[in-house]
Amino acid sequence: MLRVSISVKKNVAKLLGRTIAARTQKLSALVTQAWRMGVDESQLSGRAKDRYKKAITPYKSKAGAYVRDFVASLLETGWRRFDMKPGLLRGSAYRVIPIGGGTGTPTFRAVSTRSSASSWIHPGFHGAKAMEKVSERLQALIREATDG
Repeated sequence: MLRVSISVKKNVAKLLGRTIAARTQKLSALVTQAWRMGVDESQLSGRAKDRYKKAITPYKSKAGAYVRDFVASLLETGWRRFDMKPGLLRGSAYRVIPIGGGTGTPTFRAVSTRSSASSWIHPGFHGAKAMEKVSERLQALIREATDG
């Protein structure tokens, strides 16, 4: 699970004079906002961005946010290349897989136990790495929130 937590050691004196619960909620909202902005700047497709952004959840009792969806976590971190054949066959010796078509003619591919070893290798995915963008933006947003 991806998480972002904030340490506010520098601004403890300022926070003590105010309602800590309200500040915590405000900081959590800023984390969530910054994270979603980072996802918007990533190279993900529209549907993937939407799923990722919906999974970003602010903490209720401490400052920060987390991703509550396994797929969204994978979109952030990425995954290595892997052989898709075992998952596609699922115990069968042969399957026909629809792989495209959209508005045109549908396209199909066949997979079998005799298919070439390299014919169904997924190339992997590098990940959105939105957290890299978020950490930079977050520092400025936190300074704004604690100074104001």
